[in-house]
Amino acid sequence: SYALVYLIAGQGAIHTPAGDQRPIFPGSFLLLVPDQPHCYGPQPKQIWEEFYVVFEGRSFDQWRNAGALPRAHTLYPGRPSRLWIKRLQDTLGSPAAPRELRATQQCCLIQNLVVELETRRRLNLVEQQDRLWLQQAMELINAVPLGRSPDWVSIGRRTGCGYELFRKRFRALAGVAPAQFRSRRIIEVACELIGSSGLSIREVSSRLGFANEFHFSRRFKDITGYSPSEFRSKIPG
Repeated sequence: SYALVYLIAGQGAIHTPAGDQRPIFPGSFLLLVPDQPHCYGPQPKQIWEEFYVVFEGRSFDQWRNAGALPRAHTLYPGRPSRLWIKRLQDTLGSPAAPRELRATQQCCLIQNLVVELETRRRLNLVEQQDRLWLQQAMELINAVPLGRSPDWVSIGRRTGCGYELFRKRFRALAGVAPAQFRSRRIIEVACELIGSSGLSIREVSSRLGFANEFHFSRRFKDITGYSPSEFRSKIPG
């Protein structure tokens, strides 16, 4: 049988077959699946109040075999809400429903609830994977010396993408293309050099790898709205 457990109050943990513990807080759901040993409950001296439903059926087994449901026990962290309790109470079926339809009604309500929880979990995983991917991509770009042109194909390959996919995914997640991100980073450094060093504009341009001062000044103004000389003149002192 399957079970869907909702923690109303208290604090506890589920013990995994690998010997780990995952904490369970009020508002969290725990989906228990067949053929998997499990052990969960309150921490010492903690209260434990739960609402749970036990269910089974071929449709749930088919979903699990197809990968639509987890193969192992799954924790869905959340926040306490009366709405979830109401949703679980609804799965018990309406007394007003004809007896021959009540089981079907219960099955549909449980399916809807489990699918909603699993969809949220998978979306969160995708978001987390995207954040980690973008962080890796930005670190690889920033690691390229400022006076050197990035090898975009190599950087894309190190993130697991061809160049076109890398460029599109980076833009979708960061809001700018990789080259634009690189340009903004270079201009940030240029601002620091102009403001805190005695280097001339030409020397800053050369240090950052620009072909000439004119090209550097144009790129600087495109991003900051000021020419390098105007920017320097606005620095106090």
